[in-house]
Amino acid sequence: MTLALSVFSWISVLGIFNEFFKSRIYKKGKYEFAFTDLFFITCFILTYSVFFQTLKGYITYLVLAWVTTSLFGFFLSYDYLFYKRIKKGRYYLISLPSNLLFQQTVVCATVLFINQYCTGISANLIFGAVFFVLHIPIIFCRWVKLRYLYLILAFFGGMIFSFLITNYGGFGVTLSFLVHLGFYVPIFYYLRDETKI
Repeated sequence: MTLALSVFSWISVLGIFNEFFKSRIYKKGKYEFAFTDLFFITCFILTYSVFFQTLKGYITYLVLAWVTTSLFGFFLSYDYLFYKRIKKGRYYLISLPSNLLFQQTVVCATVLFINQYCTGISANLIFGAVFFVLHIPIIFCRWVKLRYLYLILAFFGGMIFSFLITNYGGFGVTLSFLVHLGFYVPIFYYLRDETKI
């Protein structure tokens, strides 16, 4: 049930955001980051409430990771040589951690659920496969420039997230959050337009 609920949460929230809110939010100019933050922080609160029993020992680490990545995004937003390459501009870098906060909450809940039934490399492989399957719809999005690479990285990223959370607990949640951000930032720099990812 937890696995089905986490998959449903992931698909619903990111689907709703990408299909209904993204184009409207990004028309609002420099305040777009505030609307994005509001959307994903609300989704985080709802998701955390749903998975409270599973995640109750991890709230501090999730918030710490969000604050850390927000500060990193804020720092990058003042690096002119970096943010000038990104089509959506500096404010996008500030709002990205809120998106990751929602995603990593679902990731953490799913990894912890899988670890109730298996451990070690098998748990990592299972979550890698789940993360891969969650990203399969990206293949049908022709505007996503690196969709096949993105799909492969989703599998290995899922394995890394599972390994970190399983082996390092709350600290692993923070590390997986940073790894997730570390995936996006160089690709944004390469693509110049993060909507193509």
